[in-house]
This record gives sequence, structure tokens and C-alpha cells, in this order.
Amino acid sequence: MNTNYSSISSPRELLGLVLRHSKKIGAFCLLTLSVAVCIIMFYPRSYVSEAKLYVRVGREIATLDPTATTGETVAVRMEQVNEINSLLDILQSRGIAERVVDVVGVEKVLTGGSTSSASAPSQMSFPAKLLCSLRGSISDLKSSISEPVSDRELAITKVEEMTEVESPRESTVIAIVCNAGSPELAREIASAMTDVFLGEHLRLNRTKGTHQFFDEQSEQLRVQLNAASLELSTRKSEYKLLSVESKRNIIAEELKTVQLEILVGQRALTASLAKVGSLEEAIASVPARIDETVTGFSREAWNAMREQLYGLEILASELRSKYTDEHPTVIAITDQQQSLSKILKNQPQDRTEITSVKNPTCQALEAKLLEEKANMASLQATTQILAQQYAKIIEDLKLLNDQEYQIAKLELKVELLGTNYRTHAEKMEEARIYDALGTQKISSINIAQQATFVEKPTSPNKRAVLLAAIVISMFGGLGIALWSESRNQTPQASEETEATLSQGNGQGNGNGQGNGQSIKSDASRSEDVVLTKPR
Repeated sequence: MNTNYSSISSPRELLGLVLRHSKKIGAFCLLTLSVAVCIIMFYPRSYVSEAKLYVRVGREIATLDPTATTGETVAVRMEQVNEINSLLDILQSRGIAERVVDVVGVEKVLTGGSTSSASAPSQMSFPAKLLCSLRGSISDLKSSISEPVSDRELAITKVEEMTEVESPRESTVIAIVCNAGSPELAREIASAMTDVFLGEHLRLNRTKGTHQFFDEQSEQLRVQLNAASLELSTRKSEYKLLSVESKRNIIAEELKTVQLEILVGQRALTASLAKVGSLEEAIASVPARIDETVTGFSREAWNAMREQLYGLEILASELRSKYTDEHPTVIAITDQQQSLSKILKNQPQDRTEITSVKNPTCQALEAKLLEEKANMASLQATTQILAQQYAKIIEDLKLLNDQEYQIAKLELKVELLGTNYRTHAEKMEEARIYDALGTQKISSINIAQQATFVEKPTSPNKRAVLLAAIVISMFGGLGIALWSESRNQTPQASEETEATLSQGNGQGNGNGQGNGQSIKSDASRSEDVVLTKPR
């Protein structure tokens, strides 16, 4: 019959169980405590070193884009969580572990910080030597089973296992924790990882060749800007332009004046043509000549004879100054003078004469017509000259438009080159500053805590080991006692079961009361067996 563990319901029964199996429980407790003591004394010590990095928003968040030759560079804004995750990925990369192994040394990593692998076993106790030999044998067995690798590969794997990188949530502090066999090695690995990471961070956030790139681009743009400025100055001198706007204003004023003069001239010419037409019509309606009656002496003949008489008197006076009065020439001139005087005296004083003369009105109209025709010719000539000036101004305006287009293209080219040159010059200065910051190892990541040196090992934890040993020994001992109790009860329960079955068959014809008493006696007998089992 199986033992029912729920029947142990009183401390007395539990105490009896412990007393019956006290030797087994004591042996198990002693063995557990011995193992705990061995672990505390001979288990390899583990030491922890921790370094902390503080990440602040710095120049690495907005980097230069050297692929752009003109225009603005790209400024990238990163979330704080993304930046921290990126830094954690870099710290946990194999490249960092390889660089740490190169800095610390393969042999030091594999030997756990001992400088000489030959002298290390002589300084160990016998249990420690035994444990090291056992671990070496296990390592050799693993090496024989797995693929052969170099010591450097083993050291890199060991560094990856020994180091741990973590960052608390909502924090910009990254903790680098190294768990090694000696405090010196732990601190050295943590310090090496910090230095290597800072160097890698500077390298990754530094665009290689940026300063040289912008320097070359700035020099090219400077040469192009000088050439474009010289071409613009040459074109302005060739076009004789101080500025396109001033020349356009001058041409606009000239064009306005000529257009006004052309309008005035056309009006005056139209008026002159109309006046000439009216004068010609008036002249055609007026007679060209009219008859004129003259009364009295003809003054023209009388005046002619009087002038001739006057000439004879002068000649006579001149001859008398040279000759006497009896000189024939003087006598002849005197006779002519006297005859002409008589003729003049005999001429009548009044006479009527009809003559045909030109009409004065027609003469006046013709004079006005001639004057107006001259004015019209002048106006026509002026209009023709103004039309030529207008055509010349239009040609100058077309030429100015073409020159303005050429000048505008050159000015735009100069402006763009100047803007690009200034932009590249500014970026070149930024790149120079970035290079200087990289050279001086100035970064947005600062060491908040150097790698610590803790002489107290973190494992094995003596208190935890002892507490675990006590708990295991207590519950393990109780479990052994219960297990032993169940094994001891199994054969006796089987015999009692067979006896009960045989007795039940012999009294098969009895009443129910007899069966009930038999079952009750079996139950009481089982209880007596449990309580009276020999110790």
C-alpha cells in the first residue's frame, strides 16, 4: 500500500520522519555544504570593471555632405533613442572587440590577466590546479570537437563574452561592463573599449577628404568667378554702358521726345497742306492782271531827260574850267544844253495813260502761297528727319535689349558663382573646424566615469552560495526522507493487500456487516504499520 504524503499533517509526524532518516539527511546536508565551500574557496574569481559614457547633442548630429558641389548641405536631425541605439550597435560590433584584443593583447586575454602562463600554475593551490586542469581538459575536448581556430579568434570571442554594453531607458549614459578573471584585466579591457570606441566614433562622424574637397571646389569657383567678372566688365565697356537701366531711361526719353515732335510735325504738315490748297484755290479765283489809268506827265521820260540835262551841265562846267567860252566844244555842249532845256520846258505837265498791271491781291496770295510751300517743304523735311531718328532709336532699343540679355546672363552667372563661392568658402571653413576638432579628439561623447578598479570579486557570491546550499540541503534532505519512506513501505503494503484479498474470498457468503468490519480493520492495521514502523 502506497504512503499518502498528505497524512503527514502534524509536526510530530514530520519530526518522526526526519528522525528516522536523520543519517541520510545529515549526509546530504554535509555534501551540499561541502560543495558550497568548495565553490566558495576554489571557484575562479570574477571581477567587474565599469566605465560610463555621457552622450550629449553635439556636432556629429549635423554632418557635412561632400557630394554636393553647390547649394546648401544637408542637416540631419536624429532622435535621441536612435542615436543611442546606433552607439550601442557600434560598441557591440566585432570590430570594437578586435581592436580591444589588439590593444590589450591576445595572451593577456586568454590567460585571464596573467603575464606568464608558465608561472601561473605554480602559484595555485592543489584544488585550484585540479580545477584548472579540468577546465583545460574540457577546453581541449571542445577544441578537438569543433573547428580549429587561432588564439586571436578565441581572444575576440572571449572579449565579446566578457563585455556587456547597456543604456537605461530615457538616459543618455552608456555603461560598458567587463567581467574578467582579474580586476586589472577587467579595468584594462573596459578602458581599452572606451578609448577604441571614442576613436571609432570620431572616425565614423568625420567625412574623409571634406576639407580638401571644398578647398578644390572653392578654388575652381574663384577662378570661374574672376573670369565671369572680367567678361562682364569687357562687355559693358564694349557696349559703352554704365548701367542698362540708365541707358534705357535715356532711350525712352529720346523716343518720347521724337514721337511728340513727329505728332506735332504731322499736325503742322497737315495744316500747311490744307493752307496751300486753299491759297491755290484763292489764286485761281482772282484775275492775274488788271487795267490801270495814269493821269499827268510821265515822270519816267521827264526824269530821263532831266538826268541827261544834268549831265550836260556838269560836262559844260568841266570844259569851261579847261577852255574858254569860244572853244568849239564848249559852244557845242552849251547849244545842246539849251536845246534840251527848251524841250523840257515845252513838255505838258498833265497826261492820262491806261496800262495793264498785275493784280496786287493775286500777288499777295502768290507770296503767301510761296511762303506756305516753303514752310510745307520744311515740315516735310523735318518729318522725314524725325522718322529717321525714330527708326534709329528703335534700332538702338533693339540693340539695347540684346545687350541687356547678354549683360543679364553674365550678371546672373557672376551672382551664382559668387553665391556658390561664398557657400563653399563657408563649408570649407566648417570642414577645417571639423578636421581640427577631430585632430584634437573633441567629440560629443564624454567619459562620465573611467573604468573602475574593484578588488572585491563579484562571483562567486559567498552569501548567495551559502544560502542556496542551506535551502537545497533542507529541502533536498526532506525529499530524500520522503523518497526513502515510500520505498520502504512498498513491499509491506503489497503483502497486506494479498492477505486482505484472500480473507475476503473466504467470507464471501457473509453479510455486509462483516465486510465493513474487515475493511475497517485493514485501515486500522495500515495506520498501525505506519506508526509502529521500526526505526
